[in-house]
Amino acid sequence: MTQEIQEYAEQLFVHSRHALDVLELDRGPLARQVPVSVFPLAFPEVDEHERPPFGEAPLIVSVGVVSEIKGLASLIDAFALVAAQWPGARLVIAGPAPDSELSRWREFARKQAPAAQIELPGHLPALTYSKLLHDADLAVQLRLLSNGEASAAIVDCLAAGLPTVVTDVGWASELPADAVVQVPMGLPARALAARLQELLADDGKRRRLSRRATAHARSHTFAEVADAYLQALELA
Repeated sequence: MTQEIQEYAEQLFVHSRHALDVLELDRGPLARQVPVSVFPLAFPEVDEHERPPFGEAPLIVSVGVVSEIKGLASLIDAFALVAAQWPGARLVIAGPAPDSELSRWREFARKQAPAAQIELPGHLPALTYSKLLHDADLAVQLRLLSNGEASAAIVDCLAAGLPTVVTDVGWASELPADAVVQVPMGLPARALAARLQELLADDGKRRRLSRRATAHARSHTFAEVADAYLQALELA
């Protein structure tokens, strides 16, 4: 997939060792070697705030493009089990998608979790999106595969100080283990529900995850990453 890019590029930048491995796999045995640098993905400004206790109504979110590869079927099935223990819980799956795709997942949620509060609002304006991350108690960002890409959605969650469950694959595998909760790819819904219930019941662990998430975000600002690019390109 990247062979032509590598053939003509003078220098390449990626955001993870996993992406570097993908480039190497794409490169033919006799292909020209191009220098590749691994830089962190930049994080937006940290949202510093203390999350209040949620009582019996936790808000769980999953953000980014609404797609099959985000493990939404497992998430919805898992949330149905979570909602049985936390009847006031809400799941908001927010992100852009064609109307047909949103309708498909809304219907899936109605069938699989008829008693649970699940919302798929589609694309959200920037301020509404920021408020959702600010107000949420837990984020779940799953993947069924990785092509080497990094996740801006996870970056947003961590910068918001949101305790976040991620699939242990690709770029997300390289995040600090104390800043996210990493779960295996293809984790069954019942096992995922158990992990979510454990986190919801442990306020101390969520607070520790929040602190580590914001610490990691603060260490990878846009200014710092931009400076690394300038240095690599010998423009500074």
